[in-house]
Amino acid sequence: MIKTRKLKYTSSGAVNPLFCGNKYTNLLNISAFLEVPGFACLYSTAFKDSLAKSSLDKIKEKLLLLKSNGGYQLNKIQSEIFQEIDKIEIKKEIIDELVYTATQLSNNWQKKLIIRSSSPFEDSANVSGAGIYESIAGIESKTQLFEATKKVWLSFFSLSALAHRLRIKEYELNKLPAVIIQEYKESKISGVAFSQDPVSLIKGLLVEYSTKGSDSIESGRDTGKRFKAVQTKNKLVISENDLPPSLVKQLVETSSKITAFFKKPMEFEWLVNNDILYIVQTRPITTLKATKIKQKIKPFLKVYRGYDEYKRLSKMDLGDVSEVYLRSINKRKSVRDLATKEGILVHGVTLIKANLSGIKGFSIKQFPEL
Repeated sequence: MIKTRKLKYTSSGAVNPLFCGNKYTNLLNISAFLEVPGFACLYSTAFKDSLAKSSLDKIKEKLLLLKSNGGYQLNKIQSEIFQEIDKIEIKKEIIDELVYTATQLSNNWQKKLIIRSSSPFEDSANVSGAGIYESIAGIESKTQLFEATKKVWLSFFSLSALAHRLRIKEYELNKLPAVIIQEYKESKISGVAFSQDPVSLIKGLLVEYSTKGSDSIESGRDTGKRFKAVQTKNKLVISENDLPPSLVKQLVETSSKITAFFKKPMEFEWLVNNDILYIVQTRPITTLKATKIKQKIKPFLKVYRGYDEYKRLSKMDLGDVSEVYLRSINKRKSVRDLATKEGILVHGVTLIKANLSGIKGFSIKQFPEL
C-alpha cells in the first residue's frame, strides 16, 4: 500500500469506479482476502487534465460522428482522434504523484512495475473488453513509466477500442481511462480460470494454464494446457494435469471465494511467484448468455464498413474489432486466418454471412446490423 500522503490523482484505496475503472475496483475488492501484487490507481481525471479543452472538444465531436455514421470511415476518425491525443502533456502535479506512487510500489525501482488499463468499458458485469487495451510490463525507470502511461491512454482510442465502443454503444467522453500501476511478478506458471465453462456452460472450475511465462495465455503467445474440476455428490473430480496438487487445490478454493464474493460466475487471471498464488485480474464471465442463445440465431461474420483497407483488416483480432465477438480461451484468432480456415472471402466493405457454429471452442454473439 502507498504511504499516507494527500494525493489528488492517485490512490490505493476505495474510490468511485468512474474514476478508476472496473479492473481496479475488482482488484481492490479481492485484495482483502487474496494475494494481489501491490497496486494503485491513476485517476481518469489525470488523462482529462493532461489534454487541452480544445482537444477534448474535438475528440468528443469525433465520437459523436462515430455514433451517427455507425462506424463509416472508422480509420479516418481514429487517426484524427490520435492527432489530438498526440498533444497530451502530463502536468507536473500528475508527474510528481505518478513518480511518488511508482517509487513506493517498486521500492525505489528495485522491483519492476506493470502499467495496465482500467477502462469503464472493460471487466464490467456485461462487457469483458479482454485484450483491447494495453498493458505494458517490465517498467524499470521514470522514462518508461511516462511512456507506458501514455501508451495505455492512447489504447483507449485505438481502432480496436473504438470498434468496441460501437459494439457496446458507448460514445460519451465522460468515461475516460484510468491507469493501474502495479508491481510486476515474474512467473513460469500462469493462467486464467473460469468458475463455469464459458462454452459448454457446465458448472465447475475450468483452468487454462501455461509454463511459458507471465501472461502468455492472455497475450495470445500460448494456447496452454487445461484441466477441469467438477464437484460431484461425493467428491471433487479433477481431470489430468501436471500442476502441483497444492496449487490445484488453491485454484479451486480461490475460485470459490471470488464467486462467493461477487455472487456470479467469474474468471480470474493468476500466476505463481515464489510458491505464492497471486491474482492479477478478475471479471464476470460475460459470454454465458450469448452461448445460451447460440443455437437460436444464425451466426454471421460482418466487417465494419469503416475497415476499407484490406491490409489493415487482416491484422486485426476478430474478438477486438469485428461485430462477431468470438469468446474462448484462445480468443486471439486473426480475422484472416479464421476466414481462410473456413473458406470465407473477406472484403473490407462487404457484409459476409457464414455459418460459424462448427468452430470448436468458440461461442458466437450476434449484434445489431449497422
